[in-house]
Amino acid sequence: MEKERDWNEYITRGVDSVLRDFPFAGVCVMGDFNQMKLNTLCRRFNLKKSVRAPARCANILDQLSTNMSDFYDEVMHLPPVGCSDHQCLLFSPNTKQKVKPTSRKVHLTKRCYLAALGLKLNLGDWNTVFQARDVNHKVCFLTNTVTRMLDKRIPETTIRTHASDKPWMTAYIKREIRERQKAYTTGNMTPHRHLAKKLIALIKRAKGEYYASKI
Repeated sequence: MEKERDWNEYITRGVDSVLRDFPFAGVCVMGDFNQMKLNTLCRRFNLKKSVRAPARCANILDQLSTNMSDFYDEVMHLPPVGCSDHQCLLFSPNTKQKVKPTSRKVHLTKRCYLAALGLKLNLGDWNTVFQARDVNHKVCFLTNTVTRMLDKRIPETTIRTHASDKPWMTAYIKREIRERQKAYTTGNMTPHRHLAKKLIALIKRAKGEYYASKI
């Protein structure tokens, strides 16, 4: 009880300091509160609890209290991320701005295609590059030759990206996320757990490859 009272006082001081400087600010208090009671806090700042269904087994441990509930849809319960046993809670504004996905072409980087490109680079005719006397001509001939080989040996595919996509996100990871969520919503928990662990490894590798390429 004493620890719960300390946490309530801590959150109360934080919200009070914000509203003192910005009286019309939107307030959102969220987190895993376990058995902590938020009734006094909600009454004091006119907050409304938005999570009404269990997010972990039969318990409502994760809560979201806000004074902006009129501007948001009801909380949606989504499958857990990774190996967590807590559901994800999606709190979306009821007025949305639609952002259309963009399409772009990328080369498929399968090993067989890369091997074919490597063979073509080794057996290619580079006399034009070697015989050019001007360095700018050399660069131009080299770029054109490599580009032609790339376009011929490695096929292109069209992918769709969204503004909210992480820079390391791939179409394969997106597909696996959809399969994980499908397994969860249909109650197939064994495939769901397998896909959750698989996605952790895929995302970790994708992040590592992305940041390594930037460095």
